[in-house]
Amino acid sequence: MKKALAVAAAALILAAATSVPCGAEKISAPRMLLEETTFDFQEVDEGDVLEHDFIVKNKGNQPLEIKKVSPG
Repeated sequence: MKKALAVAAAALILAAATSVPCGAEKISAPRMLLEETTFDFQEVDEGDVLEHDFIVKNKGNQPLEIKKVSPG
């Protein structure tokens, strides 16, 4: 009986030592951060070339891939 109890206790300790507590896992993923999502050029003359830079930052821990951009 003592041997079975010792084996059960060892198994419990091993399981506790190798498990990850709930909520402690970090998810590996990119995380896009845009400081601004829109820009208003106001009134412009026809034929004017308009340009504006949107700053995109990756705050995640994996590479961020931007595969498609659609102007509004």
